[in-house]
Amino acid sequence: FRDITARERTLAALQASEASARTFVERSPYGICRVDTDGRFTDVNPALASMLGAASPAALVGLLVRDRFVDQAQREALVRIHSRAERGADGRIAHYEAFVEDLGPLRAAEQALRHAEKLAAVGHFVSGVAHELNNPLAAVLLFTEQLLEQDADEPADHETLALV
Repeated sequence: FRDITARERTLAALQASEASARTFVERSPYGICRVDTDGRFTDVNPALASMLGAASPAALVGLLVRDRFVDQAQREALVRIHSRAERGADGRIAHYEAFVEDLGPLRAAEQALRHAEKLAAVGHFVSGVAHELNNPLAAVLLFTEQLLEQDADEPADHETLALV
């Protein structure tokens, strides 16, 4: 009886540990997968399925990885992949594990930063132009005010100066 209880506790602990590890992988913001030696997905987490536009992780299982990453330039623009080979007890490669980072948000932030920098440069340029125009305009306004104070001889001249 005691032996059975110890086994049941060990089994329950193993099941809890496996469930915890599975939850950890499934909730990861990074794509995680295993690929067999033929290059087919054997296990995929939801984040990677989402990155690859699959309806579910199960939809990718059995598919060739190369079919999902046909255009290498597009792949390199969208994801960063870290992978490693896992070896079996015999020393031969059993499968590959990959960790995939979605670069889409990073690329969008970079583009927004470049846009903001361009707007800042335009703003700086416009500020400089306004400053360069403001100096001569200030002199014109000052002379106009002085002429208005001197009580112009002609009413038409007074009206013209008032427009400035």
